[in-house]
Amino acid sequence: MKGPLLGAMFSRHVKRHPGLIPLIGFISVGLGSAVLYLLRLALYSPDVRYGAGALSSSARVSGRRAPGTPGAGPT
Repeated sequence: MKGPLLGAMFSRHVKRHPGLIPLIGFISVGLGSAVLYLLRLALYSPDVRYGAGALSSSARVSGRRAPGTPGAGPT
């Protein structure tokens, strides 16, 4: 089944309906922003630390969180 390419169909549709250009632009900006936000959360999340210095030695041994961290409970 041979048909027109997706890019050709898209450009033909935009030429016929130029009012869709702002809508396509806003959707593209929104999707791009969402992807960048999710990347920022995945790469620089303050809630998750990977590495040797992530936990203090006492927290590693006892399984408790270090004092002053969220969720540590009453002291």
